[in-house]
Amino acid sequence: MSMSDPGAPGSRAGPSPSPSERLRAAIERPSRLIRTICQMLLGLGLAITLILKVYMLILTDHQCEADLSSLGNQIRCTSSLVILGSALALSAGFALAHRMIAGGLGRHILRPVVIGIASVLLIYLAGLDPSEADWRRALELLTLAAMLIGAVWLTARDNRED
Repeated sequence: MSMSDPGAPGSRAGPSPSPSERLRAAIERPSRLIRTICQMLLGLGLAITLILKVYMLILTDHQCEADLSSLGNQIRCTSSLVILGSALALSAGFALAHRMIAGGLGRHILRPVVIGIASVLLIYLAGLDPSEADWRRALELLTLAAMLIGAVWLTARDNRED
């Protein structure tokens, strides 16, 4: 019996993978590793930034200066919601990039989309000014909330189907 026989010991059953499938399989693990490392560094940076922000708000004068040339001033003057939303947006970008490299744009793309919509909602909420409240702002907020609820619902539905 030769190794090319389908019934031979050690031979693979079924057709051999195409070159694109082999390439995708070879890239998936390094892509996941890079995504994980980037998200861990992003989380660490977010934690350090929030700790510095709390420190500056409690132990220093929390006056924002007009120039944002120093890192301390940038942290002090930037809203916590904007910092959180930006970190979530970057995390969603890393997750989406991994999805595009590793598995294509299938139904698992909803997870990064949920994170992205949540980040937009946080940044939007940070920029709201109560004096500028009108029906347009309420409609924008309602649309973002509906998109987030819909994406979470679709993700939960896909998780039940798995």
